[in-house]
Amino acid sequence: MFTTPKQTPAEQYVLATVLTLIATVFVVLRFMARRVRRNTIELDDWLIVFALVFTYVTAVFMIVGTAKGNQGQHMDFDIHGQPILNDRYIWFLKMLYAGQLSQMLAIGPTKISMLLLYRRIFRGKIFDIVTYTLIILVSGWTVAFFFANMFECVPISESWKNAPGLGGNPHCIDAIPMYLSQVYSDVILDAMILVVPIPLIWKLKLPTKQKIAVSSIFLIGILSIAASCAKMIVFNFVGHQLEGQPDVSYFLTPIVYWPLIEANLQIMAACMAMLRPLFKQMAQSQWYQSLRRSFGSRGSGYTKSYDDQRTPINDNSDLSNGYEGRLNPGLENNTREANVEHLPLGKLKPAHLSDGILVEREFAMRSDKLEM
Repeated sequence: MFTTPKQTPAEQYVLATVLTLIATVFVVLRFMARRVRRNTIELDDWLIVFALVFTYVTAVFMIVGTAKGNQGQHMDFDIHGQPILNDRYIWFLKMLYAGQLSQMLAIGPTKISMLLLYRRIFRGKIFDIVTYTLIILVSGWTVAFFFANMFECVPISESWKNAPGLGGNPHCIDAIPMYLSQVYSDVILDAMILVVPIPLIWKLKLPTKQKIAVSSIFLIGILSIAASCAKMIVFNFVGHQLEGQPDVSYFLTPIVYWPLIEANLQIMAACMAMLRPLFKQMAQSQWYQSLRRSFGSRGSGYTKSYDDQRTPINDNSDLSNGYEGRLNPGLENNTREANVEHLPLGKLKPAHLSDGILVEREFAMRSDKLEM
């Protein structure tokens, strides 16, 4: 039987701060990567910043709910075993309500940011229809559940007079079906977003090993889906077992922190696909080359690093953001022979754009441009 895990206030503080700080590092690295490639900041970048801001807001609500409320803590009971509805319990319910709203503004924009990133990388008529449809679905999902959570009780102040799903308040809807539909649809949307770019990657004329490597970067989003699934399990358990549980604040705590975990993991996954320029710059740095030479010269007689021996390529055609950029059909001297690939990906992107796989009727694509 699934039971609520042991929880402490210290764990709530750690979850609220550490994960959010790690997500912040990923966002900073994302913008550093854009600067390395000298790319303009796009809408998907700003949406990630927007999502991160509301992730911080959600974390603050979680911290306040723990410090001033009794999140992650057992309620006080009277001599008859009934919970005492004191100020700490009210603070918990207020922060629970506020966190339900802020989490939607953290999770929804992150999903849209991923879809906009896909649209800068890939082109195609069917692909455009799919991504536009998903953007509309995610936008509608975010708005619908934001307001559904906001007006769960009318007037709104009734939301912190009784825990959600306990019933007994004529001013509130039965929140459990709404919560369950929210988490189920969340997992479905995440899965759809995750698989969108994979077919186009596998249409590229690249070695299978490189296709797997590129796909794996996007499939890092599986971590966020895992968090969504965990949240779904927790919400489902709480939804079916909440009635009759007097220790409400302790029992409801998992539905507070799992959305925050999901939001942070989604931000990390959305940024991971953008970080290759930083890794490449690090690999080309003098200290890294020296380190590789020192390791390469031990025991095997190998004194030159792989990067020194490999055939140089034309840096002007590098894919910005790790997978995107204008592919230069011209080959300079001392470059690898290119594999010419014709991509019938539908309508063409404007020639002035530096992001995305730019299709200009036909172009020469080097098989090493997507190496990991």
